[in-house]
Amino acid sequence: MGIVYSFIIVRNPVHSAIREKDQLPYNISLIELEEQRGLRICSNVLNIAPEDIYIDMPVQVTFMPTVDEPEIVLPMFIPT
Repeated sequence: MGIVYSFIIVRNPVHSAIREKDQLPYNISLIELEEQRGLRICSNVLNIAPEDIYIDMPVQVTFMPTVDEPEIVLPMFIPT
């Protein structure tokens, strides 16, 4: 469990690999973990519209496999 400490919405990415319409806009969120105060992870909040994300929003971790190497998973977050 954690909270959204800060976030930005990316609407015009620099890298061409993420310029597909289905990938925009997306968020980059700084999540503060409940288990250790002050510990923050840069990640994404999934399953939410960009305009619905807010500071102090409660989230929980989920793990997503990478496309190229499914045995490697990344921590992502979903609203609670």
